[in-house]
Amino acid sequence: MFYLFLDLIKSQTTEDEFKKILKDTDNDITFNRVYFWKTTNLKEYIRISQDEYTKLMQLKESNYTKANTSLQELSIK
Repeated sequence: MFYLFLDLIKSQTTEDEFKKILKDTDNDITFNRVYFWKTTNLKEYIRISQDEYTKLMQLKESNYTKANTSLQELSIK
């Protein structure tokens, strides 16, 4: 199940994005869980990774929208 999840995310992102998602997931776990003596099971790891994926895609979409808006404003002038 875990490997299928990773394959799915990897197929929907670039290699740099995929690495960023995994790095951000690990950072989240380290900061929020290890420092507070909590453990993270596989299901939680997948949920955190999904959250990181969602954040990245929203940021990507936001940047794409801003870039298009800027280009449209330039073409209007």
